[in-house]
Amino acid sequence: MIMAALSPAVYADVTTDAPKALSDTLPGDTIYYDGVDHSFMFVVPNGWLADTTNAYFDGYTMAMFPGHESYFNATRQILVWVLDLDSLTFEQFITADSAHLAKTKKIIFKRRYSLNDPLHEKGRLESKFGISRASASDTAHVDTCIVLEIRDPGGVSREAMIAYCNAGSEIVIFQLNISGPVHSVLSMRAYEKVLKSFKLTK
Repeated sequence: MIMAALSPAVYADVTTDAPKALSDTLPGDTIYYDGVDHSFMFVVPNGWLADTTNAYFDGYTMAMFPGHESYFNATRQILVWVLDLDSLTFEQFITADSAHLAKTKKIIFKRRYSLNDPLHEKGRLESKFGISRASASDTAHVDTCIVLEIRDPGGVSREAMIAYCNAGSEIVIFQLNISGPVHSVLSMRAYEKVLKSFKLTK
């Protein structure tokens, strides 16, 4: 990514209501994260773990990976950034970031679509991701998530998919990395669950 991640501000696990570091989470934990202007809720897929301690030093907000692997040897990873847009618009950030990835990592993007556009030709796929509110009383939610699919996932580079979610003055990015095409199907299932469960809580 072209911007540095915000400092971690994880404050609770919904199942215990006790502060804990992300590197200590159990599979399926619900994690709350405070950004600059918003709070976000992430759900770690069953059988996966999350880590911010190591991820933060590498410039991410958090990383998720299968529970039988580690941050350093994971064959599948979902990397998450919560970033301040500063003076950029949502579209300007996506344009700049995707151009940076294409240039530095030789990535070719296969297609782009919105998770929230029911009229999109891939609407059936998008409906599986339906980003939703944390509760009926919420006044803020993620209005737009743009997904970029990468040609030859796990081939030239580890990147397979990147989702950019608009949170006003902030942007949340979910990047799926795989070590090879053999891991694509299982990785996609976990990636879909993370996107589907992601919510703004304030």
